[in-house]
Amino acid sequence: MQWHIGCGSITAEVCRTRFRMTYNCAPTFLVDVCTQVKRGMHNSSLVLNDRTGAAPRSCLSRLRAMAEAHGVRLSKLQLAALQLPNTPDSLACFAWLEFHFDMVGDCIPNTDGEIHLEPTKVCDIFDEYVSSVVQTGNGRHLRASQFFGIWKACFPHVKIREFKAVTGKCNTCAMLSDLRRESRDNAGRSYMTQMHWLHRSTYMAERMSYAQRASLAMNMPNLYLSVVSDGMAQNHCILPWLGNLSQLNGVAQHIQGVLRHGRGLTLYRTFHNVAKGANLQLHTFLLSLEQTMEEESKLPDTIFYQFDGGSENTAKAVLLMCELLIARGLTKKVVLTRLMVGHTHSDIDAVFGRLWTAIRSSHVHTQEQYRTMMMQSLSTEAYAAKVVDIYAVPDYVTVLQDHIDHKFGRYAKQELTQLQFTFEAVGVSDDFPLGVKTTYRAYASKDDLFEIIADPAAVLGMRARFVECKSFPEKTATQVEGTSVCIVVWHDQFDVFL
Repeated sequence: MQWHIGCGSITAEVCRTRFRMTYNCAPTFLVDVCTQVKRGMHNSSLVLNDRTGAAPRSCLSRLRAMAEAHGVRLSKLQLAALQLPNTPDSLACFAWLEFHFDMVGDCIPNTDGEIHLEPTKVCDIFDEYVSSVVQTGNGRHLRASQFFGIWKACFPHVKIREFKAVTGKCNTCAMLSDLRRESRDNAGRSYMTQMHWLHRSTYMAERMSYAQRASLAMNMPNLYLSVVSDGMAQNHCILPWLGNLSQLNGVAQHIQGVLRHGRGLTLYRTFHNVAKGANLQLHTFLLSLEQTMEEESKLPDTIFYQFDGGSENTAKAVLLMCELLIARGLTKKVVLTRLMVGHTHSDIDAVFGRLWTAIRSSHVHTQEQYRTMMMQSLSTEAYAAKVVDIYAVPDYVTVLQDHIDHKFGRYAKQELTQLQFTFEAVGVSDDFPLGVKTTYRAYASKDDLFEIIADPAAVLGMRARFVECKSFPEKTATQVEGTSVCIVVWHDQFDVFL
């Protein structure tokens, strides 16, 4: 069987399919390349032979080199077409796989076109292909080995995600993934893929907002300070650590990482005698601010503080402390941002990843050895990582809880969640007796976003809802009677939390 490059005849069904696959890109596949390289090369001038009709590897290398020499880069689709056997069944299989991956796969933007599929078995995808061919009656289906061969040759960029018992995804991602995986209706699958893209636009906007805040702190450190805080996985902090051997029931450490963008990294280590919670979170945050003041003699006018949705982070005392920083005149603005649930991966997680890579295959027996490993693996050219052991923390929550308005709450509950609070200094007045104005937003990004919600009347029970991001309250604030140092509550705007 022969395949003539740039086959000019598009009358037969096979050639029409091949024509659609190869000529829909600009420049038109290899026709332009061939005519530039050697006159008369296209339309049967160059024949690629092998038993299957696919282009041999030597020819692929030659054609790729020819294209690159003339400044033409072949796309994945063009390279796939070169390796595809020239039979109606193979072409139909290729078209089915292309449509299936486009319909149910997630195209990862930063991986040069890589597509990820939900955790599934390859044999299940083959069974669906066979069922589709049988139902439509469009020719014969390929054998499993041929099917997998086309996948491997033409779609090496399509990968199946590894199954994890705890995926860490948000509820929206989990629901969309389950519906798309369980549904066998192509229209429904395509609809779920569109919903996922709208959801991606929301959480990627939040990540971009986080990156912009960090960039401000690194480019203008005299005006901005950006801090992100998180804890390392507990099962990675056991002492002694015996590499890849079975671990003993040793001493549990807790590593609280605080990364000050452009300034440095500090790892606060505690043991079983110090409870994890809001007190520890507040203490490490205040220590990082104290460290900045020691290095720079003052705090910048704007502080960005980011964390995940853990209860120790979203405690009312954490919000009150940010307001208290303004009231005490230590800074002029504090922007407190909670990363979206299920999409909290940030640069502090990359720090823990580097530490885990250095420790997981090593034998670490003592606290000092673990400290040395942390400092060696996490220090960079820009800064040296610091390790601080904490053996006691003040009880901030007990001191502050009597000054928190009792009506304030539900700001971290499901659909009522507010991801960003902003505390800024204003003049002291009847409306702002502490000289602090507090506003909140459902999302940190400034753009309008989409939320995916359940709707029984929609396709597969899910639909997208447009959300206009605004800062609240928009009206004049009034302090609740009987409060002193408190989270200020505005009755007409904040009643959603009451």
